Amino acid sequence: ARWRSLKAGVWVPVADAIDNPLKYKVPKVTFKREKQAPKRKLIINANDWQIGELAQKSELVRGGEWNTEIAKEAIAGYAEKIANHVHYSGYNYDEAYICSLGDLGHGLHGFTAHGTQLEVDSVRQEQVSAILFCLRTLIDSVRQLVPTVNVHHVEGNHLGFTATLIFDQVAAWYGGENPVADVNVISNYLPVQYVPIGDKTLLVLYHGKTGGPSRGMAASGSKRERDAYQLIMEGVRKYPNNTNVNLITGHVHHRILEEFSDVTIHTLGTIVAGDFYADQNLLAGSIPTQNIMELDPETGLITSIPITVSN
Repeated sequence: ARWRSLKAGVWVPVADAIDNPLKYKVPKVTFKREKQAPKRKLIINANDWQIGELAQKSELVRGGEWNTEIAKEAIAGYAEKIANHVHYSGYNYDEAYICSLGDLGHGLHGFTAHGTQLEVDSVRQEQVSAILFCLRTLIDSVRQLVPTVNVHHVEGNHLGFTATLIFDQVAAWYGGENPVADVNVISNYLPVQYVPIGDKTLLVLYHGKTGGPSRGMAASGSKRERDAYQLIMEGVRKYPNNTNVNLITGHVHHRILEEFSDVTIHTLGTIVAGDFYADQNLLAGSIPTQNIMELDPETGLITSIPITVSN
């Protein structure tokens, strides 16, 4: 009886459709060439560089060596791959948003802002100098690709407020006594930053855990969704027409994309080839990446593109 029911309900309709196919003509795909390439906004994420960290391949489940000099080379490689993407994409990028999500440095004194001891090869002014060097490398490279560069940032749990001081220096370089016309560095002293883009899209920048007393976002489930809504709510009130809300975060050194009813969460990976954090938390599956994003100003939709930057 079950077989007859299956046959009548499933097999027979499929067999009848195959025996009596609809008339079909291969459609002709046409391409309408516009006078100008479609405009896009370019979002360039910078997170979890962990400059100053020391990692040895022999001690890791996955990944290679990592130290301050390798980090500098990786950021230069990231800038080159962004340039390649812009050149070959076919889009007209009229504006770029460099969004730092925190933890560009591993720990100013060999500890996180919460006091966790770290393995480092550079500290204090050497680490800060390397971070500033890499930031200028990225910003000045992007300036050659688009007419306007906007720089936004939030702190992470490794450097804490030190990250804010670093970006204050970056802001002074590009907007001090002799400001440049094509770079806008937006100062931020809060753990969250709201970035409206166009008429429809809102970026919410948050590291995932800050240098302050915050417990950080829940890892999964309804609590994570609740945390996301708490983070975006002030921005939603401030920019009610920007209904395509994207929470961009890092911290866990792993790429995750989550869609809820009113917000999309983009969790981005780390540039580090491998480290003890990833090993201990069983997050050794993501290869080292940074993410760029393209935003269509007409639809407000975002395309996320991971860029491999090291071994």
